[in-house]
Amino acid sequence: MNLTKKQLSELMPMHSLPVKKREKSTTTESKVQSKVSKWLRHNHPLLYFQTDFAAGLHLPINIATIRASQAPDMKVLDITILKARKPYHGLVIELKKDGESPFLKDGITLKSNNHLRSQNQSIEILRGDGYYATFSVGFDETILVIERYLSLPIW
Repeated sequence: MNLTKKQLSELMPMHSLPVKKREKSTTTESKVQSKVSKWLRHNHPLLYFQTDFAAGLHLPINIATIRASQAPDMKVLDITILKARKPYHGLVIELKKDGESPFLKDGITLKSNNHLRSQNQSIEILRGDGYYATFSVGFDETILVIERYLSLPIW
């Protein structure tokens, strides 16, 4: 017999109902990036790629200052694959952890967030320069993006 919360509370007014907590994802963006890197090394050992490994790290101020002085004005995205495929010069991915889409529910409109806007600006600049640049949410979607990109014809 399935009772609604209201029906259950009417039957058991003295007892509080168990609240089902939404499980918070323990997978951080950094963990997704590490998992993708491991997958790339295993499945494409000759593929040249680099990651923005310092993203999300709490660096000592002297190291953070050096990193900032050497960074471009636009946001550095998480994974860069330097393998040309027609008609692109390479693949650049901005990773998001599972369940953290940068878009609203319509899947098209970017969420109103300065950080996301600056990442999207980098994506648009790279697209204009001939790169396949995109956001990707979670490990599975990222692997799909990479595999689809690598299946494109070679220049």
